[in-house]
Amino acid sequence: MTKHLFFTNYAEAIYMMKEFGVKFTDLNKLGEWHVAPESEHIFEQKEGDIGIRVTKESRDDGGYLAIAWACEYEDFVEFNETISPSKYWKIIMRDNKLFFQPETE
Repeated sequence: MTKHLFFTNYAEAIYMMKEFGVKFTDLNKLGEWHVAPESEHIFEQKEGDIGIRVTKESRDDGGYLAIAWACEYEDFVEFNETISPSKYWKIIMRDNKLFFQPETE
């Protein structure tokens, strides 16, 4: 099954279209901008990306504390070779520009 990528934030969608050439299929009734299949490759991690890595740590009360920190993609992969980067890695900057990742369904 193919993941469908979409934005619900109009400003982020327009920014990604202008700065990174993302193409969209349509704006549906729910206000979701669906990424066209020919633009999906833009959201794959690449060398030089800056992102945040999110982990959870247990708290004394039984809950979890989410911890995020910025690192370069290469450092993240080296540190977590056994974990899927796409699950815990979110790109926030590419080519010295803000980078917004779409939601998936």
